[in-house]
Amino acid sequence: MIVDDEEKIRAGISSYFPWDELGFSVIKLAADGQEAFDFMLGDERVDVILCDIMMPVVNGMELLEMMEESGMSGVKVVLLSGYREFEYAHKAIRFGVRDYLLKPTKYKELYATFSKLKQDLDEEARLAQPLAPEVPAMDTGVINQLKSLIYEQYRTLSLQQAADIVHMNPYYLSRLFKQKTGQNFYELLLKVRMDAAAELLTGSDHRIYEISEMVGYKNPKSFLKIFKRFYGMNPTDYRREHIL
Repeated sequence: MIVDDEEKIRAGISSYFPWDELGFSVIKLAADGQEAFDFMLGDERVDVILCDIMMPVVNGMELLEMMEESGMSGVKVVLLSGYREFEYAHKAIRFGVRDYLLKPTKYKELYATFSKLKQDLDEEARLAQPLAPEVPAMDTGVINQLKSLIYEQYRTLSLQQAADIVHMNPYYLSRLFKQKTGQNFYELLLKVRMDAAAELLTGSDHRIYEISEMVGYKNPKSFLKIFKRFYGMNPTDYRREHIL
């Protein structure tokens, strides 16, 4: 997925870079981080995001925070920026960003970065293949265990952590969960967190930033953006409307 608020850059990178040659396909062009985040909650699997930093609505760094705090840490991210500021690169490293490229991006750098990413993805896909034929009863047990983990550990759980617990590759586990439940891991995790937040808003006098932490969001800004996306209003308005 390519995320950039400049339409010419999105279209240019999508159309003129040899993605097919490297084994990639561009499945989405997003104009800001919110559009990108919403897309990742849908049916399409995103392996890599090529993302600008400075964007309106939700910028690149805010998107990284929203992804991390929503259990999406397994998605690989390459950042683009025209700003030579160390604080961005330093913060990006903390979120596990694979590379940080400066605009205007050099063809050779972009090619080298995605060549390496394709090798990594191929290796992950190889490891994700089951060593034995699928056993329906075993798959059902894994899915039930994963659902229990989400409901019990939603504050801190990520797909990678869940995969470690059930001793499965996260890539394969994600596919299995979608196949068996009809929704992806992130959708259910987000729903459980937002249901808990709504219950706290209407059933307690905790402040918004406290509720944010209680449902797994260290950054209240991420919580506010995600809550509004889910309920169509901010937490304050939700509390006001739902308390009689």
